[in-house]
Amino acid sequence: MRRPWATPVLRRVRQLAAERKVRFTLKAFQELARLGMGLDEEDACDVLAKGDLAGRLVSERTGEWMYVFNPSVGGIAST
Repeated sequence: MRRPWATPVLRRVRQLAAERKVRFTLKAFQELARLGMGLDEEDACDVLAKGDLAGRLVSERTGEWMYVFNPSVGGIAST
């Protein structure tokens, strides 16, 4: 279920990511590395630009909210 604030925020995130006008925090880089999939900043921008907001969860490491994007590859959404 999408929240009322999500549509304009997601639109802006997608736009900025597609233009590569985003910066990643140390925490974001650590979370990417923790996935163990070899993802870099370019990969993350692609996911942000094309993925759909799937929800949010609390980081086990920091207790901070993290927004989860669900990318699709070849028309198939990842789970």
